[in-house]
Amino acid sequence: MPRQLKMDNFYKSKVSKTLIFERDENIQVSVKCEMETPKKRLTPALKEPSPFKTPKINDQDVISLISDEEDSLDVKNEMNDSDTTITYSPVQQSPTTSSASKSPVKKYYSPNKKRSLTIRTPKRVRKNLNKIICDNSVNHPPNRDFVEACQGLDDKTIFLLRIIHQYLNNTRLKPLLEQSSQNLLQKCMNLVKPGLIVICRLYWRKDGWYKLEKIAKVIQENKQSVDDFALKEMLNSLIQNGLITASHSKNNLKFDDYYDMLNVNDVKAICKEFKLKFTSKDTARQSLLNFCNQKSIGNYFGMRQADNLDRVLNSLRSKCGECFKLKKITRKTLDELHVLMYLGIDRSILADKKLELTLIYDKAKRETYPVDEKLVIDNASVVFKDRHEFERYITASMVYDEFYNTDNSLERRRIVENVYTLYQDISKSDMTSYKSLPVWLRRFTPAHIYVKILESGIPELKKPPEKEKCCQLALDVFSMLITQDAFRQHKKVEWYDEIALIYETLLGDTNKAAETLIEGFKLDLKDSEMDCLRVRARKLVKRVTNRPTEKLCSVLSTFVHSGPMERTIKAIHVHKQPKESLGRGKIKFEVRLPQSLMVMDVEEFCKYHYIEQGKYTHGEHWESTMIRTLFALLFWDVIYTELRSVRGIFLTRFQKYPLDMFTESFYANRRYLIDDRLTHIEQTGVDDLVASMKSTWDSRPECEISDIQRSKISWENVEVVTKCLGSYALAAICRRLALDYRYSHSGFPDLTLWNPHTKQIIFVEVKTDKDKPSIKQLQWMKYLEMNNIDTEFCYIGTNTMANGSRNKTEV
Repeated sequence: MPRQLKMDNFYKSKVSKTLIFERDENIQVSVKCEMETPKKRLTPALKEPSPFKTPKINDQDVISLISDEEDSLDVKNEMNDSDTTITYSPVQQSPTTSSASKSPVKKYYSPNKKRSLTIRTPKRVRKNLNKIICDNSVNHPPNRDFVEACQGLDDKTIFLLRIIHQYLNNTRLKPLLEQSSQNLLQKCMNLVKPGLIVICRLYWRKDGWYKLEKIAKVIQENKQSVDDFALKEMLNSLIQNGLITASHSKNNLKFDDYYDMLNVNDVKAICKEFKLKFTSKDTARQSLLNFCNQKSIGNYFGMRQADNLDRVLNSLRSKCGECFKLKKITRKTLDELHVLMYLGIDRSILADKKLELTLIYDKAKRETYPVDEKLVIDNASVVFKDRHEFERYITASMVYDEFYNTDNSLERRRIVENVYTLYQDISKSDMTSYKSLPVWLRRFTPAHIYVKILESGIPELKKPPEKEKCCQLALDVFSMLITQDAFRQHKKVEWYDEIALIYETLLGDTNKAAETLIEGFKLDLKDSEMDCLRVRARKLVKRVTNRPTEKLCSVLSTFVHSGPMERTIKAIHVHKQPKESLGRGKIKFEVRLPQSLMVMDVEEFCKYHYIEQGKYTHGEHWESTMIRTLFALLFWDVIYTELRSVRGIFLTRFQKYPLDMFTESFYANRRYLIDDRLTHIEQTGVDDLVASMKSTWDSRPECEISDIQRSKISWENVEVVTKCLGSYALAAICRRLALDYRYSHSGFPDLTLWNPHTKQIIFVEVKTDKDKPSIKQLQWMKYLEMNNIDTEFCYIGTNTMANGSRNKTEV
């Protein structure tokens, strides 16, 4: 209700002015203000209301009368702005004030949580309340119409109604859907209840036809009661609004359409009608299909008798009655709406139709997400400029789903060939637009999706048939990938390695393989990324047959001597005969205890061996889980902070990580915050760090989906590992994660072993006779050694020293 200005008791020299702001709850605020006599008398004198007992004001009834900027002003500094003093005190509504004349006043905003407050008024309002909610945000507060529309709806339908409401009230998002889709969503806001419930349930169920009684059951499950007449009226409304279609207007339903709607009793009755044996619904389907393919006896005598297929369809139609189905445009609209409004969410949640469950779990606090609800997030408008860009992304996503949902090699190869053409057909203007996006938002472009499909489809091109032809296509694809400089650049070194592998193993051209590696070494990339090329170069140089030329080998030799090597890392060898596994599953080892015989996998046996030696008392097989948890606890506020100068790192509240987490921009966007935190960790005592981590641990819900892995690690383990590591080692581990989380979040040694009494801790990578460490594992172990953190290999088996690349010097 608009605020009304009332004036009272004008005097010749000074007057007392009363401002009354009417509220829905019949609470008024009286404002007394001394000012000079006005030149003209505006209103007749009104009787001042008598004092009364201050009513209790609920928090939801309190309106903030000052902006955030004004709230931070020093009252003393504002003394010179105006001599006007405003005293706020609640008053009762007076009947005489309702008929007073209105005059425009200047709106001031100040905190009114206290019952009485005297402040100095600023000269002008600094913030327009109409612009407090940015049009770019989807977090619009619900209005009265929306609240009324939600009455009587279940949570799942409210989730859908909310994003429809947010979309329709966002001028930047609306153009991203077709006009027909916009009209359809607008109609959804005004459906006869419980029409939207039916739309929501049919959308999340399997796409197909549904009987009338099935729809009625859906409504009853949501605690809605409608009679037959109201149900028909509601369905007719949905049909007239173009949301669903009915079978009476579509007589071309097929056998499978009808059969999927039938229950077991209906199928039994149909089989009995046609004298077919019934064992199960699945077998009855085939029996009915076989019966449909048979010719009726009337056909042999020229009689006009319906064939078996028509007879079966008529029987199915009579059992199903009138059926209903979502229109294609409705399903397409809702598909695109969910992608648009939940763009930053893990894509598998949308692809696997798990969004509804995710929203329910979040509301029930069963699975929550770390993004603060109060955080102002961006939306899809920071990615897509117009409908055409969003439509191209949707099309590319459909190709991506088609590729990953098929296991057929020939079909995958066909998709790769098609995508190769699609990528080449991207116009220069579109490519320029994609490149203009920050690196963490380029994942939402067709170019990025096509690149991802192409690199994943290379193994399919190396399979027969037409192996040589497909190998050439693979080389062409790689040539195109390494030429572009905007998408998935962290994979470029691996692409060079794959090209060299194709030349060496499939085409037998080792000289070309060597030239490819040399070209890769000359790239301006991180030295750690070059390590995978060094492995390939060493193999080429050491070849006995079909060796590259001496000149090429000489050049390659200059690159292979640096980088981590397995033989330079300390190791122990445990000679133990594994249990016979018949070539299946992981290798197991038997351990004879005083009263039992235990079977352990290689990591558990290694942990048992170390603890038996007595130096370490505890151990766990965590791999990278522990260090990721430590990093999350120490850098939680840095990871999930709002970066005012950076757009698009949070597009939805249902994100496990900020979108730049797995890019090099993660450190670049937070350079000063990360550097300050690393310095703080180094200079702070372990006890203080533990207290800070415990505060973060306790403040986060147990069911939260984040890198704090409570299901695998207890707080006691976090605390003891932190104390054993110490401040310097902890800062060193966090530094490597912070600089390149995408690359460093995996590859950490298998086992963590410690002794809480001696504060000794070691990280052990476990290998059997034939196992080889990955480049990332070697890099982590070398990094730990360089920072004086104990780490080593533990080789377990009967012939652990047969591998020449291993360190054979026992510790």
